[in-house]
This record gives sequence, C-alpha cells and structure tokens, in this order.
Amino acid sequence: MNPYWLCGLVDGKGRFDVVLSDGATLMKHVHLSFSIVMNRQDTAVLHRCKRFFGVGIISDDPKTGVATYKVESAHHIENSILPFFEEYPLVSRKKILWMRFRRSFMWKWRHQESHPDYQQKYVNKIKHLISCKSGFENGYDLDKSNT
Repeated sequence: MNPYWLCGLVDGKGRFDVVLSDGATLMKHVHLSFSIVMNRQDTAVLHRCKRFFGVGIISDDPKTGVATYKVESAHHIENSILPFFEEYPLVSRKKILWMRFRRSFMWKWRHQESHPDYQQKYVNKIKHLISCKSGFENGYDLDKSNT
C-alpha cells in the first residue's frame, strides 16, 4: 500500500478521537483511538490498512452498512500510528485533529502515573484542547512540547 495514498484516505475517512469519560479527573478517564470508517462494501480496503499498520481490529455493522478499522491500544498507537503520521503528515484540516490527538496522547502517557492533582491539571488541558475550534487558540502551539 502506498503510504501517501493511505494518508489521503485518512484525510478523507480517518478519525482521531479523544474521549473523556463523564467527570474525568484522571488520565484513566481519557480514551484515545484512531479509526477509518467506510462503507462495508469497502472492507477489503480496511483489511489492507490493517495489514499495512500490523495492528488494530476491523468491525462490520450490517445494520448501518459501516465497517471500521480501529486502533485503541496505547502501545499500537505509540509504535505504529504516531510514527506513520510523523513521517507522512496529513494535509487537510484533519491535521489539526491529528495534532490534538498526538498532544493528548503524549500528555496521557507521560502523566498517567503522576499524583492525581497533577493528572487533573493535564486532563483539564486535554478538555480545553479538544474544545478549541482551531487548536491554536489560547496559546496552544500544537507543534511544541507544552509538557
């Protein structure tokens, strides 16, 4: 699979989700996933994506006619998804969602063992980051570390 083609597919059909549980105060309440969602008739494309990355699962919902390739494991995100999009950057507005996802991932995995008060500080940063319309508001430069 051509990595540039895959990058274009993700620009159109990919998702970088950062979801916080209700009342999130600790890093264990932050859930991250990467997915590609397509018509279930295109499941073969999702299987090619899975073979390319070597990780993830594919689910098929006959009721909605949608198939999804999804990666949720922190280890798989860190070792397969992050390096791919660092080498082959997105070019659409989806790049902003990628940058939010990457920043949230870095904060989560750096601070998941920290004191609960410190974790809450970063959960609040993630809440703020995902609520920003552009991602660059209020001093967040997503290309910089901001640890």
